[in-house]
Amino acid sequence: MEKKSVTFIIFGITGDLARQKIIPAFFELHAKKLFPCKWEVIGFLRKNWKRSDFDKFITETIDAFAKTESKKTTQEFLQHFDFFVGDINDTASHEGLSRLLQKRDSESGSKARKMFFLSVPPSFYKTTIAYIRDCHFMSGEDRILIEKPFGRSLKEAQELNVLLSGFVTENQVLRIDHYTAKDAMQNIASAVLPQNKKLLGIDARIIESQTVGKRGAFYDSLGAFLDVGQNHTLQMLATVMGKITGETKLQIFRKLYSAKEVVIAQYDSYLKEAGVNPQSQTETYFKARFVSKGKTFANVPLFLEAGKGFRKSDAEVVINYQNLPPIRFDFNQRKEGSLTSHAKLLLSAVSGDSSLFVSYEEAREEWRIAEEVIQTLRRAPLKLYAKGKQSHKYL
Repeated sequence: MEKKSVTFIIFGITGDLARQKIIPAFFELHAKKLFPCKWEVIGFLRKNWKRSDFDKFITETIDAFAKTESKKTTQEFLQHFDFFVGDINDTASHEGLSRLLQKRDSESGSKARKMFFLSVPPSFYKTTIAYIRDCHFMSGEDRILIEKPFGRSLKEAQELNVLLSGFVTENQVLRIDHYTAKDAMQNIASAVLPQNKKLLGIDARIIESQTVGKRGAFYDSLGAFLDVGQNHTLQMLATVMGKITGETKLQIFRKLYSAKEVVIAQYDSYLKEAGVNPQSQTETYFKARFVSKGKTFANVPLFLEAGKGFRKSDAEVVINYQNLPPIRFDFNQRKEGSLTSHAKLLLSAVSGDSSLFVSYEEAREEWRIAEEVIQTLRRAPLKLYAKGKQSHKYL
């Protein structure tokens, strides 16, 4: 029996995240013939494009990934994509998208499962979710995929959850943190760690040689901690702590608290980046210490660290034991032939596996922990470091 077809409706399909991660992930699965069912993507656009404009955009987006594939593969890929020009604030747009989806189902002879993918900034989450709700699109098999961060504060995360719970169930909401799908997470799960050895500390860090690039305005509204500290590094740390104790990430989060010790810094040319406020005090680097109420980690230093514009890149969790070499889990390393994180997440969404996604309870605890850090971070003096010349270990 053929599995039910799936239609992805991507809000923000022309944005940076969709171009760099999401559309290439679809191409990866298509080229490797890994989709388990019929699928299509409808890109939600505000631009008044023609089909030729949209095809050009998709082709240019996958150009670097399609060089090793045949032209036939690329052409077949384009046939899976369509677009809808609309405005999420316009009632007529609601009705137009609804008619398009109904037409698609009618032409195929069956109702496809819908995956509404929010690849938009957090400031658009409420409006986009309300749009989906007001169009009465959702049925029990449909899902809403939301990229990180889930809101911009604990209060907003709670408001988003109330909005969502008014018309969908928790298992219909798939909150994305693509670090949960990294190969390193599987490496951690299968690792054999030392027993009866004194634990000296755990460090989770994402250090990048690249700068903010074209994300200047967006990054300046967040800073290093909200960009990757509140989500990616917390997930990395909690996963390793859970491996040590056998507890779930949620159990780990509930015992984790800020130690109110934070270092923040900014690379020396940050204020000259396009879109950045010339007087900005936004940090491009942070390091924060945490404590756990769990017995295993009593008096064990736990650190999160992240930054841009350094001499080299590292994304790793390091566990330090007494009288043993450090144990490292490299989050930049991929096994040969392994799928990218977003490709894994797309397959998980289609298969109904929610294990790689972040629950609301986890997201709420992440924000509770983050807001404790933010209070300290705002009072910390901002240091400067030379772009591309320093190691993060000097800070």
